[in-house]
Amino acid sequence: MAYASLLAAITLIILSTALWKFKLVGLLAGYKENSNASKDLLAKVTGLSILLLGFLLLAESVLIFKGLIKQDAAIIIVLGTIILGTVVNALICSHYSK
Repeated sequence: MAYASLLAAITLIILSTALWKFKLVGLLAGYKENSNASKDLLAKVTGLSILLLGFLLLAESVLIFKGLIKQDAAIIIVLGTIILGTVVNALICSHYSK
């Protein structure tokens, strides 16, 4: 589970940095180019929230490797973090895409 968490963290960090720095809001599901949303603000807020989720998963994978989080609890913690982070990010993204 530590390797899956580490892979997810690295992927999220790379994608969120590209979204934030290069304003790639076209990667976001449901984004319409002709909407009234501020492209810069949407890219910044969404990119930073995904970056925060990536760093949180990275910290969890380090704690799993060090043995501070047991393997039995690691699955629940990592999946809970991903689900909660995705829901929060969807709420943030939908708020700023209006």
